[in-house]
Amino acid sequence: MAVLSIVGIVAAVALLVVMAFKGFNIVFTSIVATIVICVFSALNPLTALKGIYMGVISVTGAFPAESAADVKTAVGGFSGLIRSYLLLFVLSGVFGKFMAQCGAVKTLANLLSKLTKFSKSPAHISVCIMVFLYFILSYIGINGFVTVFTLLGIGNELFKKTDCPWELYFYGSAGIMGAALLPGSLYTSNVMANDGMGVGSAAAPLLSILMFVVYMALVFILAKIDIVRLTKKNGGGYLPTGADYDAAPSVATGSDERIPGALAAIIPMLTPIICIVFQLDVLLALTAGILVCIVFNFNKFNGLTGMKKAVSEGFAVSVTALANVAAMTALVSVMRATSGYQLIIDVFGRAPGLWGLVLTGLMTGAIVGSQSSFLPSMWPDALAKASELGISNAVVSRMVILSGTAYCTPHNSGNVNAITLTKVKFTKGAMCYIRANFIPGIITLILFMLLVQAKVFI
Repeated sequence: MAVLSIVGIVAAVALLVVMAFKGFNIVFTSIVATIVICVFSALNPLTALKGIYMGVISVTGAFPAESAADVKTAVGGFSGLIRSYLLLFVLSGVFGKFMAQCGAVKTLANLLSKLTKFSKSPAHISVCIMVFLYFILSYIGINGFVTVFTLLGIGNELFKKTDCPWELYFYGSAGIMGAALLPGSLYTSNVMANDGMGVGSAAAPLLSILMFVVYMALVFILAKIDIVRLTKKNGGGYLPTGADYDAAPSVATGSDERIPGALAAIIPMLTPIICIVFQLDVLLALTAGILVCIVFNFNKFNGLTGMKKAVSEGFAVSVTALANVAAMTALVSVMRATSGYQLIIDVFGRAPGLWGLVLTGLMTGAIVGSQSSFLPSMWPDALAKASELGISNAVVSRMVILSGTAYCTPHNSGNVNAITLTKVKFTKGAMCYIRANFIPGIITLILFMLLVQAKVFI
C-alpha cells in the first residue's frame, strides 16, 4: 500500500505541474491533486478534503467557557494558513501598493539603476541587486512573503530600466538560502538550527561563510548564463515575459516629475526593517511603514482617492496570493498524512554516513515544498549522526539546512506566491525558481559534503 501511495504522490505532483502550466486555477489544481493522492493512498477524498486539506478544527475546554482563555483551538491546512497569515499578507500587499502609488518604488529603482552603469551587463547587475536585497531582508528575519511584496515594485522598475528578462526576478529568492547559511542570521532556518541542534546562531562560522560564498557565486554565474540565453532566445529583454505584469490592473508608480526624493522613498522602506531589528512584531512594523510612507509622501497620493486605490488593490492582490499559498500548504498536509511519504523518508535515511541524513532532508524538502518546515523532524537523527560520526553539532546543522535546497519545487508556496504576483507564466516562473535555487544549492551541498566526509570540517 505504501508503494502505491508513493505512485499517487508522484502522479499528483506531475498533474499539479501540468495543470498549472496549462493555466488552471491553483486552488482548483491543488484539490484535484489531493483527490489523486487520496485514491492511491486509500484515503476517503471527501473526508481528507473536509478534514486534513481544509484544516481540522479541534476545541478543548468547557463550552460555553467562562473566559476566552479557557477555550483552545487548533487549526491546520487551508484554513490554518489563512488564519495565520491573513493580516501579514494584507499589510504586506498594502505597504507595497502605497510605496508604488506615491512613486517611492520608482525613486528607489532610479537610485539602484545607477549601480548598473558600472557594468557592461546592466541586466546582470539588476538580478544581483535583487538577490542582495532578498538576502538582506531575510538575514534580519523578514518573512519571504513580506519580502516579495516589499521588493516587487522596485524590481519591476529596475528590470524595465535595464531591459532585464522579467522572469529572472525569481533569482531574488536565492538570497533567502544565502541568508540561512551566513552566521548570525535571524532567518527561520538558522534560528531553528540553534534550537534543534543546541548551537549558536554563528555555528561553524568558517564553514558557513565558505558555503555562503560558493553558493552566492554560483547564483550570480547562473544568472549571467540565463541572461545571455534569454536575450538570444527572445531577441529582447524585459519583454515579452513582462507584458502580462504591465497589462494587469495596478496603481501608478508616478511620473518622473512628481516622484519623491531619495529620503522620502528610503525612510519608509527602512522603517519596517528597523522595527524588526528592534524586535517589534512584523504586523506593527508593516503598519509603521505604511504610516511613515503617508507622512513623508502625503502630497504624492492625489489625496484620499490615491490612498483608497492603494488599499483596495493591496487587499485584492494579497488575498489572491494568500489563497494560492494556502492551497499548496493544504496539499502538502495531505501528502504528509500518507504511508508513501513516510516510506520515502525511511528509505533515503538508510544511506551510509551523513549522506542518509542529507538525502532525507532533500527528499523531505522536495515533498513538503518548504525550506524550513522539514527541519523539526530532522533533529533527532541529526543529533544521533553527529555523535555516531564524531562530527560537531554545528557542522551537521549547517549541512541539514543546506539539504533543504530541494524545497524549490513547483508546489512551493513561495514560488506560487511570486508567480501569482509577477504574472509570469507558471512554466517560466517555476523553472527559473528551480534553476536559481536548486542548481547552486545542490552543487554547494555535494562539494561541502565531500569535505565534511573527508574530515576537513568536524
